[in-house]
Amino acid sequence: MRSVAIIGSFRRHNDPIQKACADLRVAGLMVTSPQGDVIVNHGDEFVRFRQDDVNRTNAQIQLVALHRIFRADVTYVVAPGGYVGKTTCYEIGRLVQAQRPIYFSEHPDDLPVEIPPRVIMPLEEFISNIANPEWVPKWAFDSGDAACCVMERELIDGDFRNE
Repeated sequence: MRSVAIIGSFRRHNDPIQKACADLRVAGLMVTSPQGDVIVNHGDEFVRFRQDDVNRTNAQIQLVALHRIFRADVTYVVAPGGYVGKTTCYEIGRLVQAQRPIYFSEHPDDLPVEIPPRVIMPLEEFISNIANPEWVPKWAFDSGDAACCVMERELIDGDFRNE
């Protein structure tokens, strides 16, 4: 069974994120993250779910989330209106650097990374693809001659530009 991590701004878009999680589960996919559903600290900058361990710090909760995200076969970013938020930007950066497959519901507007159009897909299309055992999720920058793809690969390869 394939696994998916869902990330996005829980504070702004928890309802569409939870719907995406439910739709993926109905399609027979495992959702590794988020494990929570109901936010217990409305108004705080860092979201906590009722399932989060109250004895853990925000940083520890984030690290647990990263373990769940990296355990997934692929990550899907729910970005209504293009908004992802600060924590999701951090998670995306970690995923890009680790060359992990990541797809977006909409083009992110608040992310300082150029995202190739081929990794932008509505949830229905993503579910259709990920549920197909022949579909192979790929790192967003694994190919292509666009400057963003070339420069991302150079960073990974340690071929740093002297500009």
